[in-house]
Amino acid sequence: MKSMHAFLLLAASMAATPPAFNLPESAARALRQQLEQMTDAALREDDDTVVRAMYPRVVQAMGGTAQARRQVEAARLGVKSDGATVLSSKVGAIRGCAKARKQIQCVVEGTLVMRVAGGRLHVETDTVAFSGDGGANWTFFAGGQDPAALRAALPELSLSLPLRPRSPPKFERE
Repeated sequence: MKSMHAFLLLAASMAATPPAFNLPESAARALRQQLEQMTDAALREDDDTVVRAMYPRVVQAMGGTAQARRQVEAARLGVKSDGATVLSSKVGAIRGCAKARKQIQCVVEGTLVMRVAGGRLHVETDTVAFSGDGGANWTFFAGGQDPAALRAALPELSLSLPLRPRSPPKFERE
């Protein structure tokens, strides 16, 4: 009886958590290229391009395109007014992908380096990437918040995505 109970629990957990998805190489290249274009746009302060690359449900939750653009600009200006300067943003490894609701969803690691008073701040980031066309075109949401809060805000996220809380930034004295 115990083994039957354990088997049912295992089967239920497997049903709730779909297996990881192996991303085709062409889709991985497209994802990396498009994410790099978005991060380059952010470094150039091209807020319109950043908003166009954002996951549409996030733009909608922000109040639409115009409001999302204002919020992106305000966040960028807030960083500047705090005396920080973004030096670089690097796209890292694709940590995991899954299929959910006719989408491919992936988590991509990244590193943001900012100059702050007395040194540099290194921030490890995670970006969630979404594709509804098999990996040719991608939209993005910079995660990094509590995974439970992120899943509550975006219930379409696959349970098998390897979301993690943002790690504390690392300060390097100059």
